[in-house]
Formats: sequence, C-alpha cells, structure tokens
Amino acid sequence: MRARRLILTLTMMLSLMAAMFQTASAHSVYDRGFPYQTEGACTAVRSEISDGTGGGGYSRVDAESWFHDPVWNSWCNVQTYKTAYEMRAKYTLIKYNDATGNWDWCRNSDWFYNGNGGYSFMIQAWHGEYEPPCGHGYYGTSGGGYVLTNGQWNGGYVYGWQHYLP
Repeated sequence: MRARRLILTLTMMLSLMAAMFQTASAHSVYDRGFPYQTEGACTAVRSEISDGTGGGGYSRVDAESWFHDPVWNSWCNVQTYKTAYEMRAKYTLIKYNDATGNWDWCRNSDWFYNGNGGYSFMIQAWHGEYEPPCGHGYYGTSGGGYVLTNGQWNGGYVYGWQHYLP
C-alpha cells in the first residue's frame, strides 16, 4: 500500500513538472499551401513565425517538391526527389505599425538553396536572443519557396499569420 502511494505521488509530481516545462516552451503559428500547382509539378510552402524561447523569435520556411500522379487522380499527392540546388527558400519579416495601421518591412533574407538532395528544404532564422529585431509588437513571416522543374523555377509565397513578439 505504501509503495502504491509513493508511486502515485511520484507520478503526480512528474506530471506537474512536465506541465510546468510545457508552459515555458515557445509558441508558433504557421500556414502551409501550394502556391504553384500544375498537372505535372507542384510546390508546397510552409511559413512560420515563433516567439522562440527567449522572446526574439524566429522565422521558418519550408519548400517541398510534389507532383500529380494520375493513378490516384488527385493533385500534388506524391513528393518528388530533387538534387542539390533545385529548391530555394527565403523569408520576409514584417511588423505591424500601430501608428499607421500598416504592416511594415522589418527584415528580408537572401535566397537559400538546398545543398543536398531531398524532398523538402527548410530554412530557419533567429531574429534575436531576447529582443525582436524591430521592437516589440506583432510580426508575420511571408515565406517564399521555389522548386526547379525542367529548367523553370516554380513556386510562390505563403503568409504564416501573425504572432506577438515580446
């Protein structure tokens, strides 16, 4: 009986500790879509903004290569392998301006290219360890992703919603 109580007490304590650690983790918002779709090739882009663990936040963008398989009769349903330098991604970080009611440009990355082959390519940029790059407020990430197919870059941008960076 004492052993059961001890196990129950330890289990409850560990559960409480796990819940405390989860509340301290970062929060992120994202969206994912197919800005480019044809019968032959598709490009999916995932765009994310997070407050990170210290408050400065990060942006993340994923570019994915897909194609239409007529056997399954649905669009963009099979991922395709791309060799090195056939996928690229970038982000634009915007911040809400309370005074004007506009979203202003804050940061813009260069294009990054996949150095290895694969089905997807991800970039992630930390914006500051403790402070957001353009002051406290609401930020959004616009992620661009493109895939090279038959000598043509195909893709587009997806907006990853907004998030308050403290």
